[in-house]
Amino acid sequence: MKRTSTHLATTLQTCDGAVHDACYSALHHRHTAPVSRLNSKHSPQTRLGVDLLASGATGAFLAGAFNPWDRALYLSVRDERPFLARQNFLHPYEGFSQAVAQRVVSGGLYFFLQGVSHDLVGAALQNQGYSREAQAIVVGVTAGFVNGMLLNHLATVKYYTWNTAGGSNLSFAQACREMYATRGYRPFMRGMMATGYRDMFFGLTYEWLRTRYRDRTPFSKLTINLMAGACATVVSGPLNYARNMQYATSLKQPCPSTWRVIADLFTNARNQPSWRAKLHYLQFRLRVGWGSLRVAVGMSAGQALFDWTRGFFGADRIEGDAA
Repeated sequence: MKRTSTHLATTLQTCDGAVHDACYSALHHRHTAPVSRLNSKHSPQTRLGVDLLASGATGAFLAGAFNPWDRALYLSVRDERPFLARQNFLHPYEGFSQAVAQRVVSGGLYFFLQGVSHDLVGAALQNQGYSREAQAIVVGVTAGFVNGMLLNHLATVKYYTWNTAGGSNLSFAQACREMYATRGYRPFMRGMMATGYRDMFFGLTYEWLRTRYRDRTPFSKLTINLMAGACATVVSGPLNYARNMQYATSLKQPCPSTWRVIADLFTNARNQPSWRAKLHYLQFRLRVGWGSLRVAVGMSAGQALFDWTRGFFGADRIEGDAA
């Protein structure tokens, strides 16, 4: 059975370079402006149910709407051809049925964790007088890291079906059995730390930027969320590249470490003959353009649907009264 080892990576666009300094200053600046509040009209159990329903609806929408885009991105990198090449879109939903449940969960889980974190962690920090930005940073780190840890095992199965000849014909259970027969539980652990750190940095950047600039720019929430998603993709891009390279390595070969993959990426970029060549190398490996746009549009649309569904059932919107 043929397994393809490829250069994979998602998405980058331009990002504000002062994220870490801003995060530090936000955590040490306190005032009482809220990022969220518990709605006294609803019990915690009701709010949890609303968040589950909203995240499920969001995940189902994202899974169906963006599967062709995701698959075309993957094939464009694997086969080293332009994203808009016709071959990338010949079978847009191949392999979708095996992983539909996983894609629904993965598409909506971050928003569910975001809502729970805002209601619990955000409310606790608000009571202690922390700023909205500090609350957003903690919420993003919490939701992102937990999201990555919970979903990594499912992602390893998805990539196995994509990297294996005839993998699209395997059921989820069949793919799991094949992976376990190869090297036991080890294939399911691949990319775990890279995924956790990737989603942590993504969540931190996304939540901080959309909170910081929501009241400081004339743009709509949809546009701000789109730009925050694009910038968060920049910050997490190298970790995403390392994760995908680990997934793409044959199960019969040792899995490269996260930091080794990232070090090799920048070493190869540094060895390019000119600055233009260096940037082009990183652009191709990290998939600047269509990949970053995919993440930005997905996060913006998903956030809008999650917030609308939450509000429809009477729960507070994530932005709270300060929005």
